[in-house]
Amino acid sequence: MILEDFYTIKSQEVIEENKTYIFVILINDKHPVFKGHFPNNPIMPGVCMMQITKDIVERISGSKLFMKKC
Repeated sequence: MILEDFYTIKSQEVIEENKTYIFVILINDKHPVFKGHFPNNPIMPGVCMMQITKDIVERISGSKLFMKKC
């Protein structure tokens, strides 16, 4: 996990009949990334959302993934 202490997976559930995965995550709103996006109105940077998604898909698939510009 690149974003150390940024989020915690609180729970995960698999619904086998339709292969759906449900993850509940807790975002650390005190993480330094929020200091620059934007003071007094913190917004999660899109790249952080992409990293969380990548981490979860790696967990589900059991494979290391990388993002590539096409």
